[in-house]
Amino acid sequence: MSTGAELTLKTTEETSNTLTFEYNGPELAKGTYSIKIENIVSDQATPIVDPIVLTYEIGKISLAKTEYTLLSDNKTVTAEEGGIPDGWKLTLEKDGVAEEHNGGSGSRGFLYTNSNVQSAVYMRNWEGNAVLTSSPVKIQKGDVELRAYTAGWGTGGSFKMTLKNAAGEEVLSKSISINTVLEKNRQGNFQADPFRFTSDGGEYTFSIELEGSSNELLCAGFEVYSYKESAGDKVESEVVLTETFASCGGNMPAEGSGWIVYENNNPLAAGSGRSGTSGILNLGTGGMAAAFFARECGTNDAANMRITYGEQEGGPKLELNAGTYEISYKTATWNDEGGNAGGTSKVFFQLVDASTGDAVITKEHVNSTAANYKNGANANPNVEADKVSFSFTTDGGTYILKAWGTQNTVWGLSTIRTLQRLLS
Repeated sequence: MSTGAELTLKTTEETSNTLTFEYNGPELAKGTYSIKIENIVSDQATPIVDPIVLTYEIGKISLAKTEYTLLSDNKTVTAEEGGIPDGWKLTLEKDGVAEEHNGGSGSRGFLYTNSNVQSAVYMRNWEGNAVLTSSPVKIQKGDVELRAYTAGWGTGGSFKMTLKNAAGEEVLSKSISINTVLEKNRQGNFQADPFRFTSDGGEYTFSIELEGSSNELLCAGFEVYSYKESAGDKVESEVVLTETFASCGGNMPAEGSGWIVYENNNPLAAGSGRSGTSGILNLGTGGMAAAFFARECGTNDAANMRITYGEQEGGPKLELNAGTYEISYKTATWNDEGGNAGGTSKVFFQLVDASTGDAVITKEHVNSTAANYKNGANANPNVEADKVSFSFTTDGGTYILKAWGTQNTVWGLSTIRTLQRLLS
């Protein structure tokens, strides 16, 4: 980089032509920077002499407008509960043998009448890994966007999605992290994950399967769109919400702050002190001046010991315009005693649609064993807290932020900022 800092290679995927790098240095000031990529060789190990130099701006976002045209709707349509959708094949793979499954029990079709899909296929791995495959679909030549509709059935996890051309060659292979978790036997909208690729024209086959140890997930098929983008001027990136909790002075968030702390599902009085309950702790370590402390939940649901933003009566609301946002926060173990032995504490984050009460994002993070701020065998108050960050695209709306953790965790330094604003 132009600051002299180095970027670290983060991930490589055999099925991707993309390399991901990360920067772990101090926060960069707003301005124009360049990245130089050197020592590049071809797939034949032939050196490419000229380095690649990329220029970008920190603190700026693009105003953009994208026009979409639906080319084909390939969402699943199940005639009756328990059946397999028309035009789809469900196989169960066990001990290297794949057998077609006709539904009725186990992995099968579910109806979703009050949702953004008509039906979905419930996929589990108890009888063998479930693989759902579409009939060949014609896709026109050019740049297209595939949107896969998925959800969790009472749990999260991930799918592996694959798109193959008529010759059986993979043209797209992606992992889909399930952020939308529906209660079992309850209705709700599915997440739609977009994947762009360049079609050569012709027939393509879509398949999806459970990834790793994932189980009990839902797939409702996919849609294909063509798109046209127009980019406008760059404007300042906007920080919609940021909170360090430093102004709380170790007390509950003040009236009018928008934040509420719950203990055993009961809201604690704004501005009151913390006495053996969940609340705000002054830290001064791990990159957090202060943080929300989720007390040991015992036999209670961990979500009953939570902090929320946007539902305080008379307080500010979390209103997002159409666009893409980066959500980030820090989290760590408070101690490794009892249920946290070995540093296995978890932190959960949700973004809830205020109008419907449905969670549009659910994130689960297992805290690293390094950061442990109070006491216990692995006490280490000087380690940086884990940082969690991800992007979220919305058509606009009002939301409620929720965070909680398993026994004795801390959560703080939460920020929501715009990455791209969509023009109407």
